[in-house]
Amino acid sequence: GHVVEEQLEGPLVYKGLATVYDNLSTLLDAGVPLIRSLRTVSAGLRGRLRQIFLQVTGSVEKGMPLSDAISSHPNVFARLDVMIIHAAEESGNLAEALDMLGHWYEFSRRVNRRVISGLMLPVFIIHAAAFMVPLPRLVIAGWDVEAYFRTVLLTLAVPYILAGLIIGIMRFTPQTGIARRALEGFSLRIPALGRALYNLALSRYSLIFHMTSKAGMP
Repeated sequence: GHVVEEQLEGPLVYKGLATVYDNLSTLLDAGVPLIRSLRTVSAGLRGRLRQIFLQVTGSVEKGMPLSDAISSHPNVFARLDVMIIHAAEESGNLAEALDMLGHWYEFSRRVNRRVISGLMLPVFIIHAAAFMVPLPRLVIAGWDVEAYFRTVLLTLAVPYILAGLIIGIMRFTPQTGIARRALEGFSLRIPALGRALYNLALSRYSLIFHMTSKAGMP
């Protein structure tokens, strides 16, 4: 369930959609009609997300199914959302499906936040080492500041180039392409990190499989 961001930032998308889906599920479960639920939820939103849900509400008011209405905004709603909501409309358990999507985006937000916080310490250590290791050479060389900063930049260039390469592969190559498979194969063989990535992928797969099955998808 990858969310493709346009003007919305990833963590904000996760948080916003988690709240919207949870509120919609609560209203529908209480017996509030779908259009009224959409109006109520849209009134509590702000910015770009509010505009999108106002458009979704307008489409549903004209008779369009909710799954078709959100599919018109692929920059915010993932294909997973469309599939689950469409299956739930067919099976009649839309409230439950929206509740599951709310939990899914909350899960994604927690994972995203944990990954970022987990990367902060290694990034700090790499930068601190890049500045500290050349210090003795700076003293021995008679405080050649230009050479010192050149050494720091060359040291930091390696992790930055590697990070740029990884980001480029993840953003601009097909998920089933050779480059993506090579990156994933390499990542899974990194000690400790590989096991964490494997467990994360397995938990995501299991959760998505649970949601699609509960929504009534074959």
